[in-house]
Amino acid sequence: TKELKFALAVLMLILFLSFYSLTSLLTPMVRFTLRKFGVEFGDIEISILQLSIIVNKIELSPLDMPILQIIFIALFPSANARSEKESLDYPWSKVKIDRLKVRLTIKSRDKSNQTSWAKRAFHLKFPRPFFVVKMRSVVVEVEKAYIAPAPPADFGDDVSNQLPHAISMQQHPELLTFDQRYHVEEFRIAEIREADYITFCLERWIKYAVANMRNDSSDRQSDAQSSTSDDRLNSWISSLARILLQSVLFYIDSASVIISGAGSDIVKETRQLLPPNEVNLHLAQLRKEQRALTMISSSLIKISFSSDTMCNLLICFGGLQVKIGNPHIQQRARRSNISNNDSSSSVRRWKWYTIVQPFDAVAELKGVLPFIVYSLNYDHYWEERVLGLHLSVSSEISLTASPNNLHTLFLHLDDYLDANSPFNQWFEWLKRCHLQTLNSSSTEKETYCRSYDRTNLGRAEVLSQAQMKVLEKKMRCSEIMTLRFISMKDRWRVPKESTEFEDYLIRSRSEINSDIDDLAEESSSPFQRTYPSAPEALVTLVKEKSSIFAPKIELKCRVGTLNIHFPPDEEALCVGRQQTIPSVLSVSGISFSVEQVHPLFAIDKNQSADRRRQFAGLSVQANDLLWTVCDVDLTKNLRLPRFPDKSFVGIAYKSPQENHQKNVLDINMSLSVTPTPQEDLHISVNLSSSDVTLIGNPLPLQSACQCLLDLSNFPFQEITKVSLGEDTVAKAESDNYEGTLSTTVTADIGRSSILFLVDVQEVSCGLLHFAINRVQMKSTSLGMAGEVLVSNEPFLLSAAQVTRNQPNSQGCCFDLTMLPFKPIITITGAEIAIRAEKQQMDILGPQQMEIDVAMGVKSTEMKASPSTTAALIGAAQSLITILELGNNTRDEEVSHEEKLQKDKMCSIQHQREALLKTFSIVGVTSVDTLEEDDVEKLIHLNCNGQSNAQHLTQTEIEREKDFVRLLAGESLTLDKINTMLFRFANGIDDSNFASTLQTAGVGCDGLPQCATFSSELSLYNLVYFDDLREYSSMHEVYRITGETKLYSTSRFPAPILWHRGPGVDLFWELYRSECGCTRDSLCGQDIKTVQQKLVRSLCNYEFAKFCWKTLVVGSLIHNHDIVETNWLLDDDPIQHIPSVFARLLQSINEDPKETEKTAQLSTYAISVSVVIDYA
Repeated sequence: TKELKFALAVLMLILFLSFYSLTSLLTPMVRFTLRKFGVEFGDIEISILQLSIIVNKIELSPLDMPILQIIFIALFPSANARSEKESLDYPWSKVKIDRLKVRLTIKSRDKSNQTSWAKRAFHLKFPRPFFVVKMRSVVVEVEKAYIAPAPPADFGDDVSNQLPHAISMQQHPELLTFDQRYHVEEFRIAEIREADYITFCLERWIKYAVANMRNDSSDRQSDAQSSTSDDRLNSWISSLARILLQSVLFYIDSASVIISGAGSDIVKETRQLLPPNEVNLHLAQLRKEQRALTMISSSLIKISFSSDTMCNLLICFGGLQVKIGNPHIQQRARRSNISNNDSSSSVRRWKWYTIVQPFDAVAELKGVLPFIVYSLNYDHYWEERVLGLHLSVSSEISLTASPNNLHTLFLHLDDYLDANSPFNQWFEWLKRCHLQTLNSSSTEKETYCRSYDRTNLGRAEVLSQAQMKVLEKKMRCSEIMTLRFISMKDRWRVPKESTEFEDYLIRSRSEINSDIDDLAEESSSPFQRTYPSAPEALVTLVKEKSSIFAPKIELKCRVGTLNIHFPPDEEALCVGRQQTIPSVLSVSGISFSVEQVHPLFAIDKNQSADRRRQFAGLSVQANDLLWTVCDVDLTKNLRLPRFPDKSFVGIAYKSPQENHQKNVLDINMSLSVTPTPQEDLHISVNLSSSDVTLIGNPLPLQSACQCLLDLSNFPFQEITKVSLGEDTVAKAESDNYEGTLSTTVTADIGRSSILFLVDVQEVSCGLLHFAINRVQMKSTSLGMAGEVLVSNEPFLLSAAQVTRNQPNSQGCCFDLTMLPFKPIITITGAEIAIRAEKQQMDILGPQQMEIDVAMGVKSTEMKASPSTTAALIGAAQSLITILELGNNTRDEEVSHEEKLQKDKMCSIQHQREALLKTFSIVGVTSVDTLEEDDVEKLIHLNCNGQSNAQHLTQTEIEREKDFVRLLAGESLTLDKINTMLFRFANGIDDSNFASTLQTAGVGCDGLPQCATFSSELSLYNLVYFDDLREYSSMHEVYRITGETKLYSTSRFPAPILWHRGPGVDLFWELYRSECGCTRDSLCGQDIKTVQQKLVRSLCNYEFAKFCWKTLVVGSLIHNHDIVETNWLLDDDPIQHIPSVFARLLQSINEDPKETEKTAQLSTYAISVSVVIDYA
């Protein structure tokens, strides 16, 4: 036993020493080999016990590694740049990995997907190896380039003057320039690569079709898909790829992609000051510390593949965020030092702004195995595959809509967003210049045609493979395929019994006509073409089948909540502009999906080939919407409207609905084409929205709109005009879309409303509620002709108020109570039809657009009164504030606010002095306590100067008393009454439970939370008004009549039917208590006063008039002292009955100086009612 242990120890020591020496020998060899590919690393740690390899401090250049270069160019095209010498000021793009660990583990196989007992036993006995790759601190540094090197020599001397934004590398060897050599080489082999791939797919298709026909003839149709060599090879590739992918797991701890490029402020300033030919040169001269940075980082990334047969790619992101780093203000490249002559600053400092807050997401990529098979071999059923990306965000996404920072982000990604970006312009120019160099003689084409058929090998005129490649570089793909057709016409034959080829001709509406020698013209459309031979038609079929867009592609995204922050403009404060009001737009329950199918395969065999083909669909849905104003220090100094709980009034909310089933927003868009050579495009858009409440809050709305306008002002690159050859210009013109565009747009908006503020600063002053029951719009267009139809269900504009500010069961943040007034405006059956058509009087003459507009309204009813007119004027003035806001500077606004505050303090002092004078008339001094009788005197004194309060109902008198008792307490002193009036002056009443101003020091803290603040819950709808006819509340109507719903607001049931009799007693009880009358006597009151009190007690003008005529008149007819019993309020309905203490407040607010100047005040009462049956 001792000898065995000693032997094992010696063996382990020998293995360790040999392995250590082997590691020491391998490390320099690996370092030397990888250094050729631009890879540097620190050290390597190999552990036998843990079966792991650790590599530290890895740094590699993606442009020196072919595979990484392809991926890198696909993601960042403009970063494929080099310089003659690398420097710290102008570094190359790098990938840095702090630590890489690869570990081999053993993992049990997934037996749930295995149906065979033998496979289950094999998987249980032999678990599979599993590789875990862990990386830490992965940083991808992307350096954008803006300029191009000198053009190649074979482009010609005259072309160098046409190069957009070109410089000489000898003059600026340190600057990064686009990798022209790589792209030129790609252009030269791109045509050859495409021709070779088409040839490969063509030969494989013919072989596959022949093999299937043989299987069918051998009665082996059930095994047809697995009988060909391609199917067997694809099955092996798929199985092997599944085993390899499911054996790998990646963990990345702290990964980030940092894009370095010019910031938006520098780009905007440079493009304004410098000519276009010099802009990109100056942007390229920006040093590393003068450039802005875009950082896309994630704290954790996990990459794995699903264990099922689909083997989908799963990527989990933790803490994914986007940041913008702007260089320090002293280091920004301005016009004075745009040439970078100042080299004193070498400290790299950036000020970071978070554009997207950290969030977690899971991405699932479907169709991995079919894509691998497609990349490695021929897949005959590639068009039937499905590729998809499903993205799910578990946490909310917060986006900051900062225009400058977002413009920097867009500029760093302008390769995809700006068609005229420096790289895109140069790339298109380089591609067209390369096409000009493609030219081959007829002799070379004949020689190539003879040499392509390898049966002619051995002849003297036959070219070698290398010589053929040289000739192919002078030709386009279409020319190469044409020569190959001529050479292989006897060998490339389409089987006549091929049903797939026949289906293609039917689907594409094409035909084969041997009478023509060649195709009429080269077209990118596969529809409605005539081919001289079947192989040429087969080329189009193979090209469409093997396209990357042939399979169905779907993109689905699900986001719980998206928050868009409209931030304050910090730079606006520096230049004295108007302050920006921050707000947050929150959209919940967002689902986004895009589906794409190839138009050629978008129909079934049983469908007509002439029908329109839908090839793309877009769907966007949102379940909830909330747009609020942020409660930050910047907005606290502004006079913005607030809810009763002192929170700011927002812009948009979700309307409370009992049966809420629809989404707040639902957009469906589809794109389809006609199977014609022009492929006429048709766009269909369906938009529906419901349960949305918009508030015309002018200041935050104007601020958000201004932010969106600034965001839309993207600094696009100007187009550089380049004069090219006639062939290139003709090719460019042929690439333009020549089909006819037609659109169909339908919109359906229902159960929504718009609230207009009567006062831009006080929500307690009331709201105008514009109810949109339903609006339907349909727009159709074909070319330059179109039609728009708009229809609506009744529009109602009514008065309303906010009564509560707590979230309800439907999620709305406030409750809206309609005031008992009749609607101000009612529009029913409005229809608008707009038709436009382009007409051309002469072939050579100017074109003329004819537009017809027809409008019709079934009925329009308007009810105008002093109160509604004032509300409309106030709402209009609040909206006008949007136009006035941008005209005033911040200094002017501050001066105006100071003046208003000074006037307010003078008004408060004047109120205190006038209050002493008013209370002295009642007989109360500043140190006395008011008794209940004194309160009665005060009420009587302020009721139009009369000795009693006959014009008020008993409930209204008790309401005034309760209001005073609640605010001032049991012991009523002058100071308490003064405090009460101060609260009343600042908007505290029965319909507004919070002050709109800071009332510190007057003892009103906690008042809105008092449960007994209002006199009675039944008095919520008791509103003081200007026009008695505005009252239309049904509360008392239902209580007295016993009805629960009436279909007419002017027709009521007979009194004998009220509660089957007892309802009449309820009316007389209210009539006696509130109006102070008996059944047969008015008790000395004026008849008009009694009628006014009856309307206010019943809160309904029409019902009070009905009760007066059916009940009161019949009871008063026996009283000979009463001569007049008619309803008098129809002739003189205007009776202004404000609150008693509102009158007191109004009297003590009058300026004595102004009172002396005003000899007489005139009051105008205007009532207008307009009804349009049809217009």
